[in-house]
Amino acid sequence: MMEKDFEDLTAAWLGHVELPAERQSALLARLRSDALFRAEFAEDAQMRAMTRAIQSAEPRWLELNELIARPDIEADAEFEERVAEEWIRIDTDRKRLNWTRWLGFGFAAVVIWLGSVMVAFQFGMGSRPTISATLKTPPVNLPEDAVRAPVAILTRIVNGAGPVEAGRQSGSPLRPGRFHLDSGLAQLDFVDGARLLLRGPASLELASAVEARLLQGAATCSLDSPGRGFRLSTPGWAVVDTSGTFGLEVVGSNAELHTLSGVLTVENQAGQRRELAEASAVKLAGEAFEPVLYRPAFFPSNGEIDRLEREAVANRSVDWWEHAQSWSREPETLLHYTFMSDVYRDRRVENHAVAAAGDSHGIVIGAKWTEGRWPWKKALEFRKRTDRVLLGLPGNHARLTLATWLRVDGFTQPQYVLLSTKQPEQREADDSFPTYPSSRRRGEIRWMIDRSGSVQFKVATGSSESGQDWDTAATPRLFKDDAIGQWALLAVTYDADSGAVTHFWNGKPVSKSVMSNAAPLEFQYLELGNPALSESEHRGGDRYGFFGSLDELLISGRILEDREVAELFINGKPAS
Repeated sequence: MMEKDFEDLTAAWLGHVELPAERQSALLARLRSDALFRAEFAEDAQMRAMTRAIQSAEPRWLELNELIARPDIEADAEFEERVAEEWIRIDTDRKRLNWTRWLGFGFAAVVIWLGSVMVAFQFGMGSRPTISATLKTPPVNLPEDAVRAPVAILTRIVNGAGPVEAGRQSGSPLRPGRFHLDSGLAQLDFVDGARLLLRGPASLELASAVEARLLQGAATCSLDSPGRGFRLSTPGWAVVDTSGTFGLEVVGSNAELHTLSGVLTVENQAGQRRELAEASAVKLAGEAFEPVLYRPAFFPSNGEIDRLEREAVANRSVDWWEHAQSWSREPETLLHYTFMSDVYRDRRVENHAVAAAGDSHGIVIGAKWTEGRWPWKKALEFRKRTDRVLLGLPGNHARLTLATWLRVDGFTQPQYVLLSTKQPEQREADDSFPTYPSSRRRGEIRWMIDRSGSVQFKVATGSSESGQDWDTAATPRLFKDDAIGQWALLAVTYDADSGAVTHFWNGKPVSKSVMSNAAPLEFQYLELGNPALSESEHRGGDRYGFFGSLDELLISGRILEDREVAELFINGKPAS
């Protein structure tokens, strides 16, 4: 019986079946009353959650896994409701809730309680903790761009430019609307199977996952069985069926169609259809189709985009390295992590600044090396809240610029901390219980991103009156849905004399503000990535994390001009 219950519960939990109400009630009752059954199901569900978190491009399961590891949460009915609200909030697809999802919410509290007991036992606590925690994150109102489904993926873009594509990289989702390409080549993979190679200058109207309209430019369309039925139209006609590959060119009001492989069917505005065999080409003259010279080499190909991509990566990465070295040699550069090293297994991150202090070479704690913006260099990948880099950078700074190339892979916590002042530990008289100070020193910093996609630069005021521990300069929402999983350049400048703070996004200023209680920045040690929390933050249930990668970090003791930040972006952006 236990095996049958286990199979039914697992199937319902995964959404594979919908059980009768009577069976639902019986399984929920057993889940609450049978400790052995609950433990076995908890272990299985936790493993499935971890697997899905690793495989998912939008890892919403990780938030629950973070809670499982916390020993300070007690399961009760109120907490069960909070878990349900939290999961509803992060489930961005807003699908209709059925009973299996409510089963998941109820079981989430059981799993968290079970994890609490296991952690307590492991550390010798001996009994279940009684400290309860509140999930404090307010609901996020999803913007339109987060709920409109993509119809295609910009799989590759080489030497491309355009008013819409200026900030896009390989992997960007494309939603219905106009796609411009002023130069270069782009590969678009439609979610229903069609593939377009587009050569700029070109303009394409994306209608749906099965329909697009080429307004100007040249394109190659490839369709295999899954993509058959894709409709590509031009002014005056449309390709309505094909089992192969064809090239399409639109110049002004003229269009040519070339069958590169297979057979296709084309239709004019009058509804007249013509079947075109392989190695044939036509143009539309009035309502009639006229043959034209067959030019297969004219249209973009996979070989061409592969070659251009290799050349672009080689050229752009060399340009970046030369530009990066010039920043390392500048006397005002306090720290420059390029993540270039011959020994990536070592814990050390080298500060390439010409006047680098010994403590400024970072120590990697937990974070892993991964591929960076270029195939031949590395980045640091942060996945857990314990992943960080520790470094020393003592001194007082009235002016400062911070700039980093980073990739956010998903929001698993309410706030991501990129760089923060590390407070020294304080110890009790017997030197056995290290703690962190509960108050912030004036001039400490936190550079961070919140779940809404806003970037914040915080400077500690040194006073906790009225809860004003920090002076904060924030941006509008920068990390929109299309920016997740993409390399971006963040920068911020700070002037303690005037209180002026300017935020930059991909080389452009996006926010300017003035801090009313500005102070010189005081550094001793810094943490790159996830910070160690203070006692008050632990007690308050604050939750921080960073789920992504850092590829470069520059700290300058002067305020960079707008053109210099723009150069950082132009010389550092990926080639594809």
